[in-house]
Parts: sequence; structure tokens; C-alpha cells
Amino acid sequence: SSGINAEWPLRSGFSSGEKTTTKKIIKVEFSCTAPPKKRAVCNATMRKDKVSIPYVMTWTHKRLDGCNCKEEGVFEELVSNNVEMDIQEFDLNTKKMIRTKREEILDLQTI
Repeated sequence: SSGINAEWPLRSGFSSGEKTTTKKIIKVEFSCTAPPKKRAVCNATMRKDKVSIPYVMTWTHKRLDGCNCKEEGVFEELVSNNVEMDIQEFDLNTKKMIRTKREEILDLQTI
């Protein structure tokens, strides 16, 4: 039995006058356990997607009729959708692969 602790940085930004960037760290822990007389090889994969959302904001002055300002921009964020672990089990005697399976890791933590 062994475990892996992995971290992936994610960045996001928002353009409204000035661009700001926020850094997020995604932390995931999982175990790679083999049954008796077997060997397990585990590979974790995180899927990240870039999201771009165009927007138009209209600012209106409370006391001055007709005083409107429009601002256009794009909200961008790199998001983590899921982490999957591929597990391959091998027989220790024959060294042959017995089976493979894929598990979704649901315990993602944002730091």
C-alpha cells in the first residue's frame, strides 16, 4: 500500500478595468493498494478546462438620468473538473496484467 499527495495550481482572472489573477491550489490524496501477491500501478490524471465568459456591464447613476456607462470584458478561469486514477494490477509471479480499472477521486480540496 502506498499513497500519493499531489497539488496542482489553478489560475483565474477577471477583466474589469484592471485584470486581477487569483491562484488556487487543488490538493488531492489517494491510496494505491494492491491485493495480496499482486502489484498495483496507479496513475492519476486531472482534467482542467479553460472557461471564457464574455460579459457586458451597464453602470447607471442613481440620480442622473441618462448617465450610463457600459463596460465589456471577458471572465476567464482555469477550472478543475475531475481527477481520475487508472489502476493496473499485475500478478507478482507471472508479471502479467490481471485487470485495469478507473476510479474517480472525489476528495478534491481547494487551498
